Amino acid sequence: MKIVVFADVHYFGGDISKAKFNTQKKLVQYAAPLIERLVDTVNSEDIDVCVNLGDLIQDVQDKQKDVECLKLMFEKIERMNCPCYSVFGNHDLKAMDSIAEFEEAMGCKTTFSVNCGGYHLVFLTTELRPELGLDRGGCYKAQYLSAKTIEWLKNDLAANELPCIIFTHYGVAEDESIQDECMFMKNRADVKEIIKRDKNILAVFSGHLHITKELEEDGIKYYLLGSMTACGETPGVPTGVYFELDLCDDKLTVTEKHIE
Repeated sequence: MKIVVFADVHYFGGDISKAKFNTQKKLVQYAAPLIERLVDTVNSEDIDVCVNLGDLIQDVQDKQKDVECLKLMFEKIERMNCPCYSVFGNHDLKAMDSIAEFEEAMGCKTTFSVNCGGYHLVFLTTELRPELGLDRGGCYKAQYLSAKTIEWLKNDLAANELPCIIFTHYGVAEDESIQDECMFMKNRADVKEIIKRDKNILAVFSGHLHITKELEEDGIKYYLLGSMTACGETPGVPTGVYFELDLCDDKLTVTEKHIE
């Protein structure tokens, strides 16, 4: 079984000249063409599932506009010849007041699991807490898994006997090189307590940090995937980074690739 994973595309539907973020750091003008090329790549290969790790858009803090931009990007990824599942990040959720409101607007689930090709895939989206404010790109507003989701995760994993991979937007493993708490899921300790006790977990994948890295805690592999549109080693050129996962029995091979 093969899975393609991408993250932090940051499609921007506004006037880039008026953007309030660093457009040299997030090369948002490449978002749509990169996704189109990724779709073509997936469709030219034998890929079973594709996963979006969130921040598909760079919000403009307007519900209607943000939903329009999300739907535009979903139209592109729905061209894939395989299922494409999504978790959602702080920029996707920023203009919304609740997960229920987001799910109604988008017509999709935000936390769920599927069995595919003999594997159990779990998708976790954080809750929305408007009282935490919009500082730092809306991170604080959408940085926690809800108590309901944590209970759901316990029950879901308890009922599963298949090799399992978990996908979420926020980082879960600790990384001493990053001190900013805005970069991590706030109640990650509760999540890791569940994960480390489960014998079926193969790995956990997340985006948000805009870096590509492998970490390990309690014998569990945590993979961070960088932003597809972040500036790479060459100024003005996006990384185009994505992962290709190869699964065979309980063996997982992760390959870092880049859109040409």
